[in-house]
Amino acid sequence: MKYLLLLLFTLSFAFSQAEGLQFSDCNSQDCNDKKLQDFEEQTFKLIQSKLGYIVCDSLCLSFRINNIGVVTFSHEFVTSSSITLTLAKEQIRALSAKLKPSINGKTYSWSWKISLPKNVNEYTAFENTIYFPLVSQCNTFNQKGKKACFRYVLNVADWEISKRYSKDNARYNLYFQNGKVVGVDPTRLPLNKSYTDSAVSAINRKVLQITDVSTLQNSENFVIEIEMGNTFNRSYAKKRLKYLRILSSKQMYIDETFEFSTKYYNSKPKKEASIILKNLAQIGMDKLDTIQVKGKSYSIDSIRRVSETGIVLEKHQSDDSFPIYAGCENSTNSKEETRKCFQHKILTHVSSNFKFPDEARTKGIQGRIYVNFVIEKDGSIGNIDLIRNVHPLLDFESIRVVSEIPDVDKPAMQKGEPVRMSFTLPINTKLQ
Repeated sequence: MKYLLLLLFTLSFAFSQAEGLQFSDCNSQDCNDKKLQDFEEQTFKLIQSKLGYIVCDSLCLSFRINNIGVVTFSHEFVTSSSITLTLAKEQIRALSAKLKPSINGKTYSWSWKISLPKNVNEYTAFENTIYFPLVSQCNTFNQKGKKACFRYVLNVADWEISKRYSKDNARYNLYFQNGKVVGVDPTRLPLNKSYTDSAVSAINRKVLQITDVSTLQNSENFVIEIEMGNTFNRSYAKKRLKYLRILSSKQMYIDETFEFSTKYYNSKPKKEASIILKNLAQIGMDKLDTIQVKGKSYSIDSIRRVSETGIVLEKHQSDDSFPIYAGCENSTNSKEETRKCFQHKILTHVSSNFKFPDEARTKGIQGRIYVNFVIEKDGSIGNIDLIRNVHPLLDFESIRVVSEIPDVDKPAMQKGEPVRMSFTLPINTKLQ
């Protein structure tokens, strides 16, 4: 106990000695603030010019400067990018001659939040773009097939990174300009801070390798979300939560608390709700009336009731239904019959229209491919994404055949309203 008290006192003393950057040629706070703002703008431009992109990030550096301008870092922290941290430290060393030397054991502390340029707010969502980087092998596909081929390029980069960082994952909003990533907004932070930089490098490299380079300059500015890595086991998820809890912004911690509890305790609502309340209590947010999670509002009292009773009051209405294809109308009296008819229609389309590439046949390439797609509220097929590949020859053909699945007559319904519904289709490309 004495050791703990001493440690707490030491930490408190150390932070009390820290101060913001103090410029030698400034005698007023206004002057100092202006110099700091100029320094941060220069650092932003340096990062942008050296990397070619900006990562939405936060960093904190503590350091001392001796009488000859030598910088000694005592603490460093960054949320997203290790290269951003390295470049920021280089800038501090370059700035040291303009700062007052540390005296009486005082430590400088610099905290900086890096935001993306405001113009990225004007970028188009990828699904709404008309002009984007095209994959040569997909030039004859329909528009949704061409978009799925570009997503495939990102997936190839993802599969490459997953091999290097097998115990980490992340989710990003990527902003593309002329077919190149220029902005990165992490919506799920990786634990390894080299992950983000490696991911962006791999994506930009794969876009140049796989797409038609002549289409890059004509590409619209667009934003697309991509999830990289496939590790989300319980122990890893707990490590992530422990890390996110220390960040000043708690939204990612809240979002992942709900994601974690739902993923591992969905069949045990009482346990699921208890974990949510326990994690919210650790950041002092269990006493609020409501909590925001990915755009939805949840009542803390309702979560507490579930933790006490295990009873979930919100259930889907009885009129929930599957999408309905032409010819499946007579099966609507049974949800199971509707589902079977729907699946039969999809599988019949794929088996009838899949054209096994001659080159793949000659080389003996075969395997099972998994394609994810969405049936939109208007009944159309969209958001096609390959989640397990075999070989580009078969992968692209799988994308083509799924992109040509006919629209349904009636989309899925929930509570009397049309809703989007996601499906994963296995395609067994087997040589006969």
